[in-house]
Amino acid sequence: MSMLVVNLASIALLVIILKKLEPKYQILFMILYWIKYILLIFDCVYRKLPLTSADFMVFHEFANELLEQVDNVFQVWIVDSEVDLFIRFIAFIYGIFSNNITQIYFYIFLTSMIVVWGVYLLAFEMTSNKKVSKIVIFILMLMPVQIMYSITYLREMHLQLFLVFAIYFLVKYIKKNRLWYVFGSIFFSMLCSATHSGMIVSVIVVVMTIFLYDSKQKKIRFNLIKLFVLGIGFIILTQTPLWNQIAGRFSDINSLSDVVDKTSSTVVANTTYTTLKAENNLQFILYTPYKAILFALSPLPWHIKGISGFITWVIDAVPKAFILFYVAKYFIFYKPNENSYDAVYKQIFFILLILFYCVYGNGTEAYGTALRHRVKVLPLELILMTTYLSSPHYNGRFKIRYEKEKKC
Repeated sequence: MSMLVVNLASIALLVIILKKLEPKYQILFMILYWIKYILLIFDCVYRKLPLTSADFMVFHEFANELLEQVDNVFQVWIVDSEVDLFIRFIAFIYGIFSNNITQIYFYIFLTSMIVVWGVYLLAFEMTSNKKVSKIVIFILMLMPVQIMYSITYLREMHLQLFLVFAIYFLVKYIKKNRLWYVFGSIFFSMLCSATHSGMIVSVIVVVMTIFLYDSKQKKIRFNLIKLFVLGIGFIILTQTPLWNQIAGRFSDINSLSDVVDKTSSTVVANTTYTTLKAENNLQFILYTPYKAILFALSPLPWHIKGISGFITWVIDAVPKAFILFYVAKYFIFYKPNENSYDAVYKQIFFILLILFYCVYGNGTEAYGTALRHRVKVLPLELILMTTYLSSPHYNGRFKIRYEKEKKC
């Protein structure tokens, strides 16, 4: 029953997305969809695809342990436990249907399709350009690392989904200035953080933007009164039961490495790219840019040890370097009008990505883990890249002709 529902939902999403595409692109998108589906079946049976790991057994065991602690399956969402939201989700599915590992793979696949739809909505909301929005989702569907994590028993697709919709509602709030979008953005950013501790950066950026955004002037403005209100609100939050749930995700954390790797992780041997550790605050500040760059680009050619490292370099590190090159050009050369939504988006994404790479750069030492964490922000980076390639500030070989649309 579970598998039937998930497959029908995936096909329904496929139909919804296809309706946004011209007939000549519908066939290509369907081919990409069915290629991923065939790989999904293969991974369910053999679990030998590259970039996957044995971490699914960790999640499986934690979910079963959580089920043993409750009398009712619905209690998995509220029982006092340090496990993340993804494990609670798995436990809920096991409790409702059956303790079947295979069904989770199909739920991940469904989540990946929701991500594609969400990325289309976000790209269009930011650019008002259907062509850019379509290009973004085609690139996303073609990225090898995205394909792998769309069909394996890991939480990366859930994190992508929560982050994409947190930013989508934040963009809607910036444009419409309605309270509903505030709640939507905060809600999804908190789901993101509850799924992985390191994604607390999304909550920080969302909350700061909401408090500091001036809708009349279309600017992020630092206001002492708003910052004071934000501080008071935080103090009040720490006195509520909700804070116990949030703080539980950060218990037993002594360093950024603990934040990034709160759940046990199986890392492929010989993938360590740095052993540099800060012994004091000054070293922490000095090492952070270096470690962030290594995290973003690893494995570099001299890090490669064996065929698995070479495969990772070809299908992830090289495309990632290409994407980050144009993301950097977006931040440097893309010059929207000062009082415009685009200028606000640029500020938000700059802060978000800097925080993300600094936090994960300091908490990650192996490229086997780095590539998994980097995929969390891949959809956002693709949107920034294509935004720049479609802008008047770029006239190179990858130029995307800008086409305004009235509605999505």
